Amino acid sequence: LNVTGANDRAWLERLAAVITARADRGQLADEPPPIVTRERDPDLSPDEDQPVVIPADTPDPGPPPEDCALWIEPSATGQTIFIPPRGLRAKPVPALLTFAIFWIAFTSVFPIVLIFASGGPRGWALAGALAFLAIFEAIGVGVLLHALSLARRRAILDVTDNGRTLLVTRAGLRTPPQREIRAADITAIQVQNSGTSVNDEPLREVTIKVRDADDLDLLTGAPEPHLQWLAHSLRHTLQTPV
Repeated sequence: LNVTGANDRAWLERLAAVITARADRGQLADEPPPIVTRERDPDLSPDEDQPVVIPADTPDPGPPPEDCALWIEPSATGQTIFIPPRGLRAKPVPALLTFAIFWIAFTSVFPIVLIFASGGPRGWALAGALAFLAIFEAIGVGVLLHALSLARRRAILDVTDNGRTLLVTRAGLRTPPQREIRAADITAIQVQNSGTSVNDEPLREVTIKVRDADDLDLLTGAPEPHLQWLAHSLRHTLQTPV
């Protein structure tokens, strides 16, 4: 059944997503997907059709899964979601630590082997070994620090102004500054593959896509139910369009 046609592919995809979500919840027959008009853009010609959007229609996901370390704290103006450190056992920390330790050990032993294979600590052999050690040891130390940073990383997501603002505070070995995001600038909150894989298995993460700004990635490598709950909760609180 062809329902409607339009030149805006993104609009059609949002419409299809809402219809699917409503049908899955058994609400399609009783309450059709809402399609409302947005306030007219002053730059549009009076003869141009007013654009339409599908408002957010995400129900409250309830409390986090039982085995999920995330927790929420409601307030008068929104809610706060606490993301505690995930520890050394969380993906991809064990794989990164194993690689870093192996790499540091290998690059520490190889220069010594190179020196003695060249007939002893001569000038050129010693210089080459030290240069090799400095360059490749830095790679191993960098991976090691990155793994420890992932293990200790934590975040606080403050939804304020009755869902109009998201204040993100992240902390770890490297502490980035706070970031304030207007809910109106958030184009999507979704669970997707990250750029990291472990044993050819891509790690999943929650991505907050912000208009004209860098995306915000959270909970990389966490179990899928935890990711879905966080994305669902943020969509519900910030009223992010489907």
